[in-house]
Amino acid sequence: DTTRDSMEVAARVVATLHVHRGKMKSAAAFGYLTATDVADELVRRGTPFAEAHQQVGKLVRYCLSEEKTFAELRQDEARRFIPAWDRRLARVASLPELAVERRRAIGGTARAQVTRQMAFSEQRMDELKKEFARRK
Repeated sequence: DTTRDSMEVAARVVATLHVHRGKMKSAAAFGYLTATDVADELVRRGTPFAEAHQQVGKLVRYCLSEEKTFAELRQDEARRFIPAWDRRLARVASLPELAVERRRAIGGTARAQVTRQMAFSEQRMDELKKEFARRK
């Protein structure tokens, strides 16, 4: 009963959901969604993880204090915290869409994974509807 009721509530929420892409994109930029990706890129380049984490953390704190997104940073500002800052890191930092697409693991946020999970969920919902109908 609880599961059925929860599913009904979730269905109502989704049916009335309005996505504001511009607001979502702005919120993603100020949420520093790409901070982990910047640290990962630094690690790939040979920076020890703890150091990369510390550098990115300092950059995020600076951005918060200055009310700036990564995309709004000048190169000299970013290099104060991340000496290896270059165009590649700026691109990684400034494009949340890339961060979303990089998550290709099962259950990840990449479009292909979301599509896969949606298809699986629809199939499972059909199975559950049939099961509930048999029980009635």
